[in-house]
Amino acid sequence: MTATFDANVTAGNITVTSAQMQQSVLIRAINATPVGRTVTLPDVARVVLLHNNGANTQSVEFIRGTTTLTLILGQTVIARLDGTANGLVSLLRGTG
Repeated sequence: MTATFDANVTAGNITVTSAQMQQSVLIRAINATPVGRTVTLPDVARVVLLHNNGANTQSVEFIRGTTTLTLILGQTVIARLDGTANGLVSLLRGTG
């Protein structure tokens, strides 16, 4: 669990698989130049870093069920997923 998963949202929204989530300590949204891009997270229980790359031009929404964390440019969040349908909580949010 040391890898970074680059969620490349150039062509559209991304859904992270359980395997990708289990292998990564950091989920980083890249190439978010269109408005309204999202990264949907799987229902696994763990703590993870979520990051909206500073080279992006738009905010990115990280989603688990009906819970959404919107990250501004360059922002990193330490988040907890509890393995439930809507279980996504921001534990610590950087300013970006």
